Amino acid sequence: MAGHVLELRGCTPEPLGNYLKGMGVFRLIAEQADTQARAWWKNGVLVLHTKWSKENLVRFFLHGIGDEKSPIYSPTPIFAPWGGRPGFYADGNKKAKEQLATLLKLGDNERRFLSAKRIATITAKILNDRTAVVTEKRIPVTKRWVDLIKKDNVDQRTPLKAQIASAMRAEWGPEAVDWFDACLSIEDRARFGFLYGTGGNEGSADITNNFWEMIEETIGLPTPKKDSTEKLVGSLFGGSRIGGTAITAGQHFPLAAGSANCGQGFEGSASTNPWDFILMMEGAVLFAGATTKRLSQLGKGKAAFPFMIEHLATDESSTSIKDEAKQDAQVMRCRAEFWMPLWSSPTSLPAIRALLSEGRLQRPSGDRTEHTLHAMEAIKTLGVSRGIDTFHRVALFERRGKDSYLASSLGFHSTTRSSESFASQLSQLDDFRQQVYRHLREGPGIPDRVMRARQRFHAALATLLERDVHSAVATPEALLEVIVGASNIEREVSLLKDRATLLTPCPALSTIWLSCVDSCGEHRLARAIAGITAWGEMSSDGRPVPVVESIRANLLPVARRWEKPWTWDETTHSSVWSRAAPVEVNLAAVLRRRLIDAQSGAGIGLPLWSSYGAGFNELLAFWNCEVDEDRMTDLIHGLALVDAGKWTEAGIGNRQERDEPTPNLQTGAVWFDTDDEARTTLAPVEWNGHQLLSKNDLRAAFQLPRVYHLLKLCFVGGRLPPRPAEGQTIPRTGDEPVPPKCLDVLTLLQAGRLGDAVLLAASRLRAKGYPTVLRDGDLRTLNMDLDRCRRLAGMLLIPIRQPGVCAALTIK
Repeated sequence: MAGHVLELRGCTPEPLGNYLKGMGVFRLIAEQADTQARAWWKNGVLVLHTKWSKENLVRFFLHGIGDEKSPIYSPTPIFAPWGGRPGFYADGNKKAKEQLATLLKLGDNERRFLSAKRIATITAKILNDRTAVVTEKRIPVTKRWVDLIKKDNVDQRTPLKAQIASAMRAEWGPEAVDWFDACLSIEDRARFGFLYGTGGNEGSADITNNFWEMIEETIGLPTPKKDSTEKLVGSLFGGSRIGGTAITAGQHFPLAAGSANCGQGFEGSASTNPWDFILMMEGAVLFAGATTKRLSQLGKGKAAFPFMIEHLATDESSTSIKDEAKQDAQVMRCRAEFWMPLWSSPTSLPAIRALLSEGRLQRPSGDRTEHTLHAMEAIKTLGVSRGIDTFHRVALFERRGKDSYLASSLGFHSTTRSSESFASQLSQLDDFRQQVYRHLREGPGIPDRVMRARQRFHAALATLLERDVHSAVATPEALLEVIVGASNIEREVSLLKDRATLLTPCPALSTIWLSCVDSCGEHRLARAIAGITAWGEMSSDGRPVPVVESIRANLLPVARRWEKPWTWDETTHSSVWSRAAPVEVNLAAVLRRRLIDAQSGAGIGLPLWSSYGAGFNELLAFWNCEVDEDRMTDLIHGLALVDAGKWTEAGIGNRQERDEPTPNLQTGAVWFDTDDEARTTLAPVEWNGHQLLSKNDLRAAFQLPRVYHLLKLCFVGGRLPPRPAEGQTIPRTGDEPVPPKCLDVLTLLQAGRLGDAVLLAASRLRAKGYPTVLRDGDLRTLNMDLDRCRRLAGMLLIPIRQPGVCAALTIK
């Protein structure tokens, strides 16, 4: 490679100031010294390919590389006449006024300051020539802008700010327009690119004044105070340096800001390398914002500055939900978040400008990027298509008191495209996610429990989108956490009085989300329960509606009318799930409510059909209290968001005829050991070339209480299984009877009257032509404590995969 390849070890992706410094060096070299220069990031430093050597690079910034026509660093005209205490006004900063006066007196032979002098002259002329009418003692008075903008005259200063900024943007010309656009944007009012604070101010400090003070110290106006070669070399190439300036480095260099908890306590007083600050200011110029509303974030608060978005807390250890920027508050704990691109191929400045001029991260859906999670979606596409390898995520947090911010690194995000894509799943949640983002913000009326649920949801989305980084988290688990997080938000918002104005319930999701369910007990149990479908049909306003909705309506006060999306229902009696009750009590309450609601209309059988049944292994674990019931509750609510489908007699009949025979279990081949554990020599049960029951499932079925199997026959969806026959597996014919109505059986069981409940269930089954193997006299003597009875009652809601096993174990 011809020329010189220079590793700028002082220009690193972290902290933000060093990144911007590297961009500043590249911009100035490519614009003022070598138009063919290329730059890229390698091993954590910026690499510069240029025709100039290291020594020439240093001379370029300090004195110029050669004769009077050779390249020399010309500072960008960085002025902010609309704020702070610039030197253009009578009450401006004394030092700034002196520097401005010196600059305006420079001759044309000082070529490095010609642009700055021209812009300063234009600015002073506008402020002196333009006038405004104000009221003083009720009398209209015409005054010059320069006389109106005073430190103590805030009321008159504020409305002029946008006028002054607009005038400068129109008159300054190309030398300063990029600085202006990186600093602020004029729409309905001034909006800021927070790399330069609020229009060139950081709190009470005018950083443009600091810029010119450091220019005077390093390269002079026109003569420097002292030689700054050592400081420049340290800034560019790393290594130690001696001395610095007491002027704060600002938000971009946290360790040099002199703030508490920013270091290990051995740093001494704050000290800033003036070249770090100068080159950082020059680098931020590249991030010029678009002035069109087409790219505006939220339409308010922030204009479309490159890669600047809203911050969302996604479970980082250094941030919290309290840091998220508020849309409607004057005080923001986090001003903005930036995604700074890093690339590994030699790239020209025009190519980088083209990238930054796009000013946005494009999501796969084509929508604009507004916040952190959108950016995580976007970089997988943008990074690959633009040659970017990594983005460094940085946010400006209020960490030094009011209006004093520090740039905090939130990690590096690879653009490597994953082999898995979840665009279709996430697109189903787009509207819901936007409502959560826009309406559930920190502030009055939003309890902390809602904000915690919101953060959990956002953290789950971040884990899914960054699954290549979080390699310890399996993809199905990450997907499951997303819908669990969405359901948690619904549960918390459902308790608010103004829930309808804050959030529309999550739309019904497609069954593709069920691919995230694995083989563990809580997952299978929750999927079976959450899959309970709507049942029956009746007319409402001349339109058919289900008699009993899917189980989602039993979990929250929601409803859907005539196949429309889910909405909040203020009048429902179907929502019976209690946050404080044990899971078995809630399951029994749902079962009772569904049986009661079924009485108001017509349908075949009971409203308990689910396309997914639990296995006896999972049921035994639940009976023995060996499942995580809090997790199971979360999973039931999460998986209930998936559309459970429609109840149809033909569809249920086809499934039962295909997959649900009554097997031959040869119950005489089962015995119980001294620990009362079922033992069997039977092989797995086969049917039509596939396995109906594994050996473990069969053993679990024998270990469950026999009365469970008898009672469950009264609470199955669809039709009853065929009666068993000795030595045969009996297929369904479709003519089997439907289960008996046994709401009173449930009532007896919940009251702890097991014997009465089982005796009544046996008589109902006998009336259906299903005589039980247990004698009535034995049934009367059955006894079980109240807690176990209630657990048994809750289990009766859970759909099972093979109800024929219950018949084989309890029916003659």
